[in-house]
Amino acid sequence: MNQRRREREGAAREELERRARARRDLCPLDRDAFEALYEYVAARTHADGSAHSEFDFTKSWLAARGLDPTAMISFLAEQDVDSDWDLLVSADPCRLFGTTPTRLARMPLEAPDLVELLSWLESQLEEHPCQHSLHLTRQWLVDNAKPVAITEFALVAQGGACDCEVVMNVDPENIYPSNLHNHAH
Repeated sequence: MNQRRREREGAAREELERRARARRDLCPLDRDAFEALYEYVAARTHADGSAHSEFDFTKSWLAARGLDPTAMISFLAEQDVDSDWDLLVSADPCRLFGTTPTRLARMPLEAPDLVELLSWLESQLEEHPCQHSLHLTRQWLVDNAKPVAITEFALVAQGGACDCEVVMNVDPENIYPSNLHNHAH
């Protein structure tokens, strides 16, 4: 039974890698440029407010680099990404381009930092009710000199849209390969 399970898991990994290669080949940007676009959209959305409609920030970033947005917007639409907001919460580079040796999903924090954040939030939420925001998360990120905007959007993408949801829904096992996650404890 274990052998068949390993074979199925191996076949599933190969299929996911094949799909990631196909998306990588179709994407007008390479992974590094996509990461830069993501960081720009995250920073602008965080600073300017909501970006739930259109691709205003994406188009701005592409135009500043002399790139025609048509191909990128078309690629994103094929990935069911229809706005700057969708880019931030649904266009995980690990899903689009494949996982990396250190990440199964987007997360700017290293595994030990995320585990520390989760533990700290859990203790804070025992004393203070959730305000249905990322207020405490933001406080920890600032106090620990971690990137705020891109981390918050990575947490939202993992189901953590407020402090209590970060504790309940963000699972390091879904973000870091097991060899890295196990060292975080």
